Formats: sequence, C-alpha cells, structure tokens
Amino acid sequence: MRLEFHVLDTTAPRARLAYLIRLLERLWPEKACDVRLPDEDAARRLDLQLWQHAPQAFLPHALGEEAPRTHIRLWGGTVPTHGTVLVNLHPQLCEHWRGYDHVIELLDQSPDLLERGRDRWRAYRAAGVTPTLIKPEEATP
Repeated sequence: MRLEFHVLDTTAPRARLAYLIRLLERLWPEKACDVRLPDEDAARRLDLQLWQHAPQAFLPHALGEEAPRTHIRLWGGTVPTHGTVLVNLHPQLCEHWRGYDHVIELLDQSPDLLERGRDRWRAYRAAGVTPTLIKPEEATP
C-alpha cells in the first residue's frame, strides 16, 4: 500500500486544480482512479472543469456510478470499498482507504485543509501506515 500526502506551497484553488489534473494525466490510462470530493456539488464542478480542460488532453472521467468502467471516477463523498488509486480531496479520512493500493491526499496551505490533513496523517499513523510527504518541488506528477 502506497500512501502519499502531496502538499502544495500555495493557497490558490487553481493551483490545486492544475496539480490534480496533472496528477490524473500521469495516472491515466495505466491506473483506475477514484477522486473523492467533499460533496456532489464539488464532484459536478470538477466534472465540468475536466470537460473544459484542453481538448488535446482529454481525461475520460465520469461522476461516480454513472460509468463504473471509466478510469477516472468522481465521487461526492462516498467511494467504493476498493480500487487501485484513491485521490482524497475530502476533508475527512475515507473509511475504505485500506481497500486501495495507492492513496493520495492532496492539500494546499489553507489552514483548514492543513489541520484536517494533519488529523488524517495521525489517523493513518495510528493505523500502522506511515505516509510519504511529497513537497511541491518533488511533486511534479
């Protein structure tokens, strides 16, 4: 099991989105990826942003259960119990994280995100897994 915390050196939401897109481009098509967002509205917004992303760099994706075989699935909170890669943008720990081969927590320098990220880091450590910290200069997906 790989567990990584990617922590960007910014509070700009666009930077976090740009990094997420580069990360998904790197993961696709080799690995199926579930992206967990705080709620359904956030999932729909990301869906729209991915559709508006550069046409030559299309990322095949779908909202959650709409297309179970799609490599990139966007979930508004709840995710399947297992999979290959989980990218967690939700502020809370995913209860099914152990069902994934690779978990990525994506944070920026927003105080609330950092505090909740620290809570998740401690929860992973308490569960016996030591996350790897990926710093922005190392985090070129």
